[in-house]
Amino acid sequence: MKYEELKIAFGTETGTSESMASDFHELCKQRSIDSELVDLSEYSIDHLKSWKNLVVFVSTWGEGDPPGDIEDFYCDLEDLEEGELSSLSFSIIALGDSAYEEFCGCGRKMQEFFEKAGAKAFLPRVELDADDGDESSFESWKDDFFAVAI
Repeated sequence: MKYEELKIAFGTETGTSESMASDFHELCKQRSIDSELVDLSEYSIDHLKSWKNLVVFVSTWGEGDPPGDIEDFYCDLEDLEEGELSSLSFSIIALGDSAYEEFCGCGRKMQEFFEKAGAKAFLPRVELDADDGDESSFESWKDDFFAVAI
C-alpha cells in the first residue's frame, strides 16, 4: 500500500475541516487503509518530522489566516528549514470563502512551507469554497487517492 502510516490531519475554526477529515478517515478505514485522525492543535512540528504520509484538511480564517487553534503549529511550520521534512509526502485540502481576497490562503501558505522544508506533494492541493457546495474537485482527488492506495 502506497500510503502507509497515513495521518489525516485537520485545522478548523468552525468544524467543517474536522468533519471532512473524519469522513475521509472513515472512507480509509472502510478500504483497510491504515490511518490516524489528527487534530493539528494537539501536535507539534516535532511529530511531523517522523510522519511519512499526511493529508491536511485546513480552513482559512479571515484574510488568509490559519484557524486560531493551529496558529502555533502554523508559525512553527513556517520556521522550518530546508530538508527538515524530506521524508514526508503530503496533500492539502484547503477550505475557504471566495468572497475573501486570500481565498484558501492558509492552505496555499502551508503547502509552500511544507515544500520549503523538503516535503513532497503526492497529489495536487484542492481548494474548496465553503459557500458554493461544489466538491467535484475533492471527489476527483479522492478517486485519484484511492486509485493509488489500493
